[in-house]
Amino acid sequence: MALNNAINSPMLGGISTLTANAVLLGNAASTITAAAAFSADGQLLIGNGISAPAVATLTAGNGITITNGAGTISIAATGDSSFSLVAGTSQTMVAGTSYIATNAALTTFTLPATAVVGTVLRIGSAGVNAGGWTLAQAAGQSVQVGNVASTLGASGSVSSTSASGGDALEFVCTVANTTWVAVSVLGSLTVV
Repeated sequence: MALNNAINSPMLGGISTLTANAVLLGNAASTITAAAAFSADGQLLIGNGISAPAVATLTAGNGITITNGAGTISIAATGDSSFSLVAGTSQTMVAGTSYIATNAALTTFTLPATAVVGTVLRIGSAGVNAGGWTLAQAAGQSVQVGNVASTLGASGSVSSTSASGGDALEFVCTVANTTWVAVSVLGSLTVV
């Protein structure tokens, strides 16, 4: 009974009622305060190192998905599992996606306008892609393949040379939005 009396006493830093689904927090003044109530699936207390933690949800980064459920949070990587078959002749690339050109004509892939450092992209081609593929750039962008860098800006490009669909390129963003470096090359590529 003493424990129950202590909980019900006014020594909780002035808190006379408790909010359902809230958490009690202590502070430097030896008082107790209540955090905001948890009102949605997947919420947790997140601290900032300066003031009391806040009720919030996790934010997904590049290549990550977060699914909040009742009493659960599921986190999954999505970067390596997202392949897109490109049947057309042009494709604006999306961070964290891999592409396979399936059109018989030349397929032009355009670098994304925004990408964080570490974003990985891949281009390959199916045997029917006799026209090959070209990686196009926008103003301020370039791609480094081995010891050769593409021309800075929209006039630069990297292209496949095989008519049988055997060329492939995996590359990573090393300067946000602008600079990409090849980490894997299959076949022979033309860098302009």
